Amino acid sequence: MLGTFVWDRIHTPGAGESPHEDWGGLTYSLEAFEAARDDEWVCRPIAKVGSDLFEPLCARISDIDGIASLVALMNVPEPNNRVDLFYHDAADRCERLQGGVPGWTWAELAPLVAECDALYVNFIAGWELDLSAVRKLREEFDGPIFCDIHSLLLGADHSGMRVRRELRDWQEWSACFDLVQGNKDEIRIVTGGIEDPVAGVRSLVESGAAAAFSTLGPDGAAWAAAAGSPWLGTPTVTSEPVSGHSALPAQPPPVVDATGCGDVWGAVCFTSLLAGQTAPAAVERANWFGAATAGRRGTAGLGESLRALGPVEQAAP
Repeated sequence: MLGTFVWDRIHTPGAGESPHEDWGGLTYSLEAFEAARDDEWVCRPIAKVGSDLFEPLCARISDIDGIASLVALMNVPEPNNRVDLFYHDAADRCERLQGGVPGWTWAELAPLVAECDALYVNFIAGWELDLSAVRKLREEFDGPIFCDIHSLLLGADHSGMRVRRELRDWQEWSACFDLVQGNKDEIRIVTGGIEDPVAGVRSLVESGAAAAFSTLGPDGAAWAAAAGSPWLGTPTVTSEPVSGHSALPAQPPPVVDATGCGDVWGAVCFTSLLAGQTAPAAVERANWFGAATAGRRGTAGLGESLRALGPVEQAAP
């Protein structure tokens, strides 16, 4: 699992309320993997971590079950990423970034992914990999690559506020990933303005992705998979992409904090697909785990909370 660890300060509406501080970023994905994985599966977190927070980060994640080792964490001299998230309501927010660890070169990354069977890439900072490194990754890595494109579409202004940016050469980027995840706005941007999320993910599959997913917050998620994809479960009688929409479970918990829901969603979806679940089943499971994440705050104890859900068919009301 490749991404960035972030120290989050989460500001929710309410005068005088102190921000909630906790580890975020790739921590959400690791906690979700721990809850969703088969017992014999292990994960290698791949991240550069600022020297100011390297030891606390190692202490925080070393007890997460399913982490194979911390050998792919690189201690770098730059200040670690710290983000203030200012929520205007349950879902709408703005972010201010401080610090900033550098991205990976292919020479640094190659030995770290060589022993992996599959790769989950979460662009949390947005510069974890540049296009040249992604191209080499695609050329050299034989396993499936799942990508959450979120912060590929974010830059930062002079004050550190995250702002939308143009992603040049999107077709070249997308050709390097087997599975692509984004929220509704992100999918609309990379598809050139397609408003309907189901049509948007179908467009990504038609452009070459094996599967694509659009998270829709309280409306669940849209998905599409190429005809003949192993993640459809049964052969299809058409060469067209197969797509659909999956709603959240009935009576999801009230939203407490939406931070990290997409990180959890992607990790659970990809883990479920790798375990042999069909795309509709993996999306349903990811929806349930994502909704449960929104019903609590921070990453402390998240894996244990998600693991208690059990299978979707048992946990959903």
